[in-house]
Amino acid sequence: MGVTLLSSYPLLTVAGTQITPPDRPAAMIGARQELAILEAKVIENPGLGSATLHVTWQVLRPLPFDYNVFFQAVTTDDQGDHVLAQLDVQPLKGEQPATTWQPGGIYRARYALRAGRDALQDAAPVRYYFGFYDWRNGARLAVDGGIDDKMILYAE
Repeated sequence: MGVTLLSSYPLLTVAGTQITPPDRPAAMIGARQELAILEAKVIENPGLGSATLHVTWQVLRPLPFDYNVFFQAVTTDDQGDHVLAQLDVQPLKGEQPATTWQPGGIYRARYALRAGRDALQDAAPVRYYFGFYDWRNGARLAVDGGIDDKMILYAE
């Protein structure tokens, strides 16, 4: 019995980070509100043409699939929206697939975009989109009960 417990020990622990949760989540992700985005902050460095998203989320329900995340820099002109830079990756560098996340687990990640040296300066104002999606068909997870399929963020 002791050997079984010892070999199962890694499966009994929740990997994550300790934080003080906000009074209200920044957003709820998924049709059944599987994830609560606790914090999402974009820091821009226009001189370098880069932007970094710092995001923290808590798992509320198990996820049925290993979703990807997207992070985009978007601007609008007379002809519509234009994506200046985009990142599509497995969350947490693929080291902890979403299907392994346990309810209650809190995770932090940092995602960086490079839009080109002048792109962020010349394209003001820039919006940033963040969310989770199914890489097999591109379907994005609902945000805040289906109000949108992405979080819309602005740099600080």
